[in-house]
Amino acid sequence: MKRIHVADTALLHREGAGVPLFLLHGIGSDAESWVPFIEALPHDVDVYAWWAPGYGESAPVMPPPQPSPASQGREHS
Repeated sequence: MKRIHVADTALLHREGAGVPLFLLHGIGSDAESWVPFIEALPHDVDVYAWWAPGYGESAPVMPPPQPSPASQGREHS
């Protein structure tokens, strides 16, 4: 399997034929958790396993901007 990086997203890819199968992991997991399942699939299946933003090899998620002390004071006056 090879790793693909597109913009801020990373994927594992096993080249095959036909309609590609895209695998999405859940919270607390990553694309690597799909490897045993990918290996069990027929070898001609084209498979992509996605790393969600902030997981594995994908770019981290940017935290929301924090308000400045001055703007917080205006909100409470």
